[in-house]
Amino acid sequence: MRQDYCQKRKPLFYVQIILNVDSHDADKIVPGKAALICGFATAREVDSAPLWDFGSKMGGSGGYKCYYISIKNLHPVRDLLNY
Repeated sequence: MRQDYCQKRKPLFYVQIILNVDSHDADKIVPGKAALICGFATAREVDSAPLWDFGSKMGGSGGYKCYYISIKNLHPVRDLLNY
């Protein structure tokens, strides 16, 4: 989650979703594309995660930092009702 977005809003949870697009140049999501719901993190977990600059598609710095939580450290979606 981008650091600047997190400063503006505080949802209870953040959900990681991976979308299957046709290329890294895709600029829109076509209806019917596959999506994988990886899991979720609480707002508190996101706020305490390390910040990373994931870079730009064109190379170099992305110009902003994102909170990083590895997919393997996300909570399974089935546990969402327990929070």
